[in-house]
Amino acid sequence: MKKNGITLLSLLGFVLLLWSPSYGRPQSEIKTKKIAKAEKKFNLLTDFYMGAFGFQEGQDDSQLIYLSARPYGSYFLTESFGVQGDIQLNLTTGRSQTRFQNPNFNSVNIRELVAHFKPGSYLGVKGGAINQNFLGNPMLIADRGFPGVYVQSGYQSEVFSVLPKVQYSIPTSTSYESQRTEAEALPALKTFGLALEVKPLEWLQLSSDIHHFEYNQLPAVVAAQSNRFGNSVVGVDSESSFRYQFEGLSQFYTLKTQYTSFLSQSFQVGMVDNFEAPQDRRRSQWVGTGFNWTTADFNISPSFASFFAESDSVPAIYSEFELGRNNRQGQMVRLAVEIKKWNLIIRSRYVESQLIEQRPLQADMKIFDLGLEFTNVFL
Repeated sequence: MKKNGITLLSLLGFVLLLWSPSYGRPQSEIKTKKIAKAEKKFNLLTDFYMGAFGFQEGQDDSQLIYLSARPYGSYFLTESFGVQGDIQLNLTTGRSQTRFQNPNFNSVNIRELVAHFKPGSYLGVKGGAINQNFLGNPMLIADRGFPGVYVQSGYQSEVFSVLPKVQYSIPTSTSYESQRTEAEALPALKTFGLALEVKPLEWLQLSSDIHHFEYNQLPAVVAAQSNRFGNSVVGVDSESSFRYQFEGLSQFYTLKTQYTSFLSQSFQVGMVDNFEAPQDRRRSQWVGTGFNWTTADFNISPSFASFFAESDSVPAIYSEFELGRNNRQGQMVRLAVEIKKWNLIIRSRYVESQLIEQRPLQADMKIFDLGLEFTNVFL
């Protein structure tokens, strides 16, 4: 695909051109003035997690007991300006014989820490550690924060919404708390896309996230670590570089249907295509479905997904650990049971992923996770 040469300035100009005074409020990622007025100036909640985690990949294996606290909240200096944070603190004990660790078990994981400016209902800007979940595709990038700038605008109503989004961020080698001094050019991640949602009927809802993404000048440490997780890399250690660059399109579509007042089902299809890689190494894909059964006291949500990630669809170090990174195909089964009166969720997950292409640094992998989550605990 021919490079389009989109710059941050031109993307921001496009977002502003899309706006007109008739546009409504953006999605809940960027709070409206109306919501901000109703909230306290300072708001802080915490989720607590505890559970058991295990994985096996060839000679590598790990069994851990973990305890995590995840404080998140906001502080509004004015009606239009504030600070938002989402930080996870982890403690683990157990046994590991492995060449790598789950990054979610770092002692401190800054999911997001941003200054948030919203001058009106048509525009919102974030600066800081931007959580990449807004891209809406589990095959593109994991739950993590990159330092950068994010801009969103658009229209939203009860039956239809269209939300242009653009970001310019710096993809770090591990997480936001790491600081590196390197004799290399500054890396960059640029994304531009749309979130669309339509609800033509009371029981039917369709949504999509479509984004163009481009990584530039990723450092050698990222290539070296990604080699372990499935990418095609030339050179070793400080001389490592990706064999193929990364520029492409991410798509994720969800259809949700409400069968009865207490039973609903969702269907998901996701794709990532890296236009810089060969045809047999460029694509990741996700197909899944899940049910939600809800009563006054419980929510029960089982789900199943099938996925594959070819070797050079995305930089492997940034993709989901639980899905085996790149060069994988597999299945995931999940179950969540929420007990509403206790603010308690019991979660379990089992993932199997097999290699697409045999490589000496990878093997078939199994992951099991069982835990308790206590939500919305006031501090």
